[in-house]
Amino acid sequence: MIGQPERNSFFIFYKLLHQFDSNCYFHYYGIIFMLHVKTCSFRDLFSIPEFDLGFNTTMSTLIFIYGVMLYCLNYFVPKFTIKKELMFKKTYSGFVFLIIMMIAFILTQCKAQVQSISKPWEYNNNRLAVSYDGNSEPDNAYKWPTGDPDDWGAAAASLAIIAKLGLQDKLVHCSYNNFIDAPAGPDNENELKISCDGAIERWDFDESKFFDVTKQLEVSKFNLASEMGKSTAANPLYFMHAGLSEFLYQVVEEVIKQGNIEALNHVYLLSHSEFNEKEKRRNYHRTWNDVQELSGNRIKYKKIKDQNNKTVPTDLWHSQKDFSVWYWMRDHKDPDVKWMYSRLKAHSGGDADISDCGLFYYLLMGDDNGSPSKFEKFIGDSIMN
Repeated sequence: MIGQPERNSFFIFYKLLHQFDSNCYFHYYGIIFMLHVKTCSFRDLFSIPEFDLGFNTTMSTLIFIYGVMLYCLNYFVPKFTIKKELMFKKTYSGFVFLIIMMIAFILTQCKAQVQSISKPWEYNNNRLAVSYDGNSEPDNAYKWPTGDPDDWGAAAASLAIIAKLGLQDKLVHCSYNNFIDAPAGPDNENELKISCDGAIERWDFDESKFFDVTKQLEVSKFNLASEMGKSTAANPLYFMHAGLSEFLYQVVEEVIKQGNIEALNHVYLLSHSEFNEKEKRRNYHRTWNDVQELSGNRIKYKKIKDQNNKTVPTDLWHSQKDFSVWYWMRDHKDPDVKWMYSRLKAHSGGDADISDCGLFYYLLMGDDNGSPSKFEKFIGDSIMN
């Protein structure tokens, strides 16, 4: 029971809205604004640049907004009073206004959930290409001598996804160890070669499409440049950017040298890692922005969300030290799936990280929110049906 209607926060807040415009235009403005926000983010609306704080900001943002709202209601509202006879005035209008605002809020939240899954590209059994880094041999000329060991397991998982869908013949290029100027190592310690050779043997991939960049730089560049150079609207190439950008820059240089720059209009590049796009192992190396400038902005670029979520083992493709979410691989009846688990375990840092395979899972399954459980369901009883 409300003892003092004249100080009831709801009615005072409602009255304050009317004080801005006696004709209720403020209401309509609020409705239009909320419905507009439904279709875009505040970052897009106010042209705020994208940046990564390293943690999920959704909950903290909601807490902050509601905290500010409560503060305003408790601090400013008591400074105003309205007469009792105004309590039920324009009740119908207020009721409709609140219903519409509630619907707009719900739609906004629904839109936020939908936007967490990127709109898939229209892939239709087209050619596929990928280039990994993941060099095993130390590169002592770089600040971090070791390579990126997530690719050792990610290559196996990516090729498993392709094989499961029967798309082996669509993979026209797979290069690895693509750190330019990094040394080559012995084959028995070349972890990405072990992963790729194992996939070739188990899942019927064409061995001639695989290249170790540290040993086959010119051949691998020419192969990928040729595949890019033959791209047309009817025969596009989808390239997974799973390594640093210098190798790709040199490939695009070769495409241009071959006189096929216009074919780059039909090359689709998918990325999830800002590090891969911007990091340089030598000062004279180039970044993804340099690649796109060289191509004249012809390459079709899409960046999905980072496929690492280290704080939640059951989400995405990197569960840090928690291998339990991947035990279904270890205990699987298919020996090929058990082998895939062994490649996951090969990570030199002891992390369960196959994040780059999220690129293929997104492209081929239309889902950038992969997870160990989704992958288990996808693999099913075996990789080769």
